[in-house]
Amino acid sequence: EGVVIFGVTGQHKGLDTSDATATAVDIALGKTAYVNGEKIEETMEVTGGDDFVITDATGLFYKGARMNQFEEYLKRCKGVISCVSMFESLDDNFPATTIDLRGKIDTSNSTSFRSAFGSNPIIESVYLGGLDVTNVTDTAYMFTNCSGLSTIDFDGWDLKNVSNVTTNMFYNCTSLSDATLQNIAYLTKTMVNHPSRKIKDLGLTSAQATKVYNYGRAAYGELYYWSTGN
Repeated sequence: EGVVIFGVTGQHKGLDTSDATATAVDIALGKTAYVNGEKIEETMEVTGGDDFVITDATGLFYKGARMNQFEEYLKRCKGVISCVSMFESLDDNFPATTIDLRGKIDTSNSTSFRSAFGSNPIIESVYLGGLDVTNVTDTAYMFTNCSGLSTIDFDGWDLKNVSNVTTNMFYNCTSLSDATLQNIAYLTKTMVNHPSRKIKDLGLTSAQATKVYNYGRAAYGELYYWSTGN
């Protein structure tokens, strides 16, 4: 009402598109747009060239979303700033027991992996070797409630910028193999060392924390400052 078009005042009765939040690239990520007067949400298939680039992977596959084009979405994650809840709560929507991200995603700009793989009791193996995590500052709840998880590959990881935001990173990961606990000992060594750091704060059981501590001491001697927290 009261809209002026070419000097004529009248009442606008067109389609209200005020809730449209999408660019063409955004549509496949759940934002809203209008095409020929019709509201569309997440109907775009990801095909074609390199124009579609995902720079924020927060909740990208949460609860099994976008599984029909899993590999296609994954390869378009370039310079992602966040992996928060990226694979959280896949449940039975994920057709495998392994997540392998080696060479498949650019995480060089990522600052957070908070809850990235959390609440996935069906997942048994996660391979993250070679990912660039030098800018990551938050790994809290990263694998929380992954009770079936036995193998985690952190090959080449350096979490030097992670300080204290590691709360319950492995909470209820009751199936971790000894080899993975050795990997965790290596991982904690790359974090900021301080006499107050407690392995148990990562959510490990007392037995797991003790093993990690022993592996760390064996590998790094007096340079391994973490305590079990028992």
